[in-house]
Amino acid sequence: MKDLYKNFFHLFAYMLWGAALAQSFDTDFNFVSNFKIVVPLTITGLVFYVVPNWLKSSNSDEKRLCISIDGKKIGTKDHTKSYNDNISDGIRTLVFSDGSIYEGDIINGERNGKGTFKDISNKYKYVGEWKESVAEGYGKLTFEEGMVESYEGNFSDDNFDGFGSIIWKDGSIYEGNWKKGERNGKGKYTWTDGTIYDGEWYNSARHGMGTETYPDKSYWKGEYIKDERFKGKWHYPKKKNVNRNPENKVPHDIPNDRHRIINEDAEWNGNGSGIFISKNGYLVTNNHVIQNASKVSAEFIYNNEIEIFKVKVIRVDEANDLAILKIDDKNFKGFKSLPYSIKKSTCDVGTEVYALGYPMALSLLGKDLKFTDGKISAKSGFQGDVRQYQTTVPIQGGNSGGPLFDIDGNLVGINSSKIRQDIADNVSYAIKSDYLVTLINALPQKIPLPSSRILNAKKQTEQIKKLSDFVPLIKIA
Repeated sequence: MKDLYKNFFHLFAYMLWGAALAQSFDTDFNFVSNFKIVVPLTITGLVFYVVPNWLKSSNSDEKRLCISIDGKKIGTKDHTKSYNDNISDGIRTLVFSDGSIYEGDIINGERNGKGTFKDISNKYKYVGEWKESVAEGYGKLTFEEGMVESYEGNFSDDNFDGFGSIIWKDGSIYEGNWKKGERNGKGKYTWTDGTIYDGEWYNSARHGMGTETYPDKSYWKGEYIKDERFKGKWHYPKKKNVNRNPENKVPHDIPNDRHRIINEDAEWNGNGSGIFISKNGYLVTNNHVIQNASKVSAEFIYNNEIEIFKVKVIRVDEANDLAILKIDDKNFKGFKSLPYSIKKSTCDVGTEVYALGYPMALSLLGKDLKFTDGKISAKSGFQGDVRQYQTTVPIQGGNSGGPLFDIDGNLVGINSSKIRQDIADNVSYAIKSDYLVTLINALPQKIPLPSSRILNAKKQTEQIKKLSDFVPLIKIA
């Protein structure tokens, strides 16, 4: 910081001298008028050149504030002279007018080397290395007040700079790199609830590649931009088999989307369904479809051919069982348009609806798109869950994540689960479309929602023909 001030003053001095020199070579030279300009510019430049040295010699904390050296009081009438007369190199104890104390190395009248400084006014204590009376090198700073308990690590020009660890009084900890008092570079931040972020930082924000791990062992790994997740993937621990029905309530069955795989699809563990929500390849499915999957692909009709594309997970909403995916393949150039719209209001009981998807597509029923229909039988789902519709639409394993449309071709929900057939027939559930809209709007990248009305008043068979290209088979491994 001192060098910065010095360079600034010197640069300004050179600019003044340059102006004076240019004036002296003016072609319309007039000695009297030029003299009045050149001389003041030259003198002012000289003043700016020597100011840094003057500041250094007169603004030291020791010379302005020190009232005793090694127990000997120093005079206040001519404080600078008195300080210079009494100070000497070596290990010294300096007491300042506010009660603060420095004990340590003094070289050339400044704190240079190792020493301890207890600041009474700001209620902190620094133990470490010094250079020209500022913290420089390795040290430890502890606070009596405020949110921070301590910092231990490298300093530069009184700032945290280099590698260091800081502990907050609420128990949070950061260990990693610093630059000018901000978290910059690689570091690990641990919150009091056990959440850990380990990755890159920029100006104390998560920025770059990193991993955020939660107490339940789930974690998100990918790229951050200014504390916002950008590109990455959720990972979840393998779940143990537990009794999900301890009170003998009606069994709520999430369809098993992993089936015995046959023929050319042997590399896959199972399948689900999905629906495209943008022209550039964003699509939605259930979170439980892709959860714990190491590989996810989408198979659908593209340019009149059945194609398989690699997809990446953009964001998951575990609470609402939704996942946003995106085609990650250079051969996919996007769609011209999507033929449907997303309904943002709640459907009435009795609304006619139909599902499209791929039940048991890789095992028993084949990979042709399947249609089933029914009605919305309740505006709430399992055990009164208001995020879901209850429907009479038959769904099976593999239907999960597929779309639920009304008779006008509007997307009204995402099929997710059902009641086991040994308990009740044709009781299934779909996540309401407005929860999907909320998730889409929460993404950092803006995705224009489909809003086409071309399916309105078309026969159901025509609607299905138009929609079939936009309902992909989701394969998981």
